[in-house]
Amino acid sequence: MSALQGTLGLAVFMTIAWLLSALSALLFYWRVLPWLVRSASRLLQRAPGHAQ
Repeated sequence: MSALQGTLGLAVFMTIAWLLSALSALLFYWRVLPWLVRSASRLLQRAPGHAQ
């Protein structure tokens, strides 16, 4: 692997990380992310095989 490929891979990774961070911040600000987490939690609690 050349140095250019390594640098390009890092740039792509950092761009994706930045976009995901910005998206999660917006979803949290708009109060969508907590709703999604609560919904996923309830759905997984009802999943078969969940011991209580």
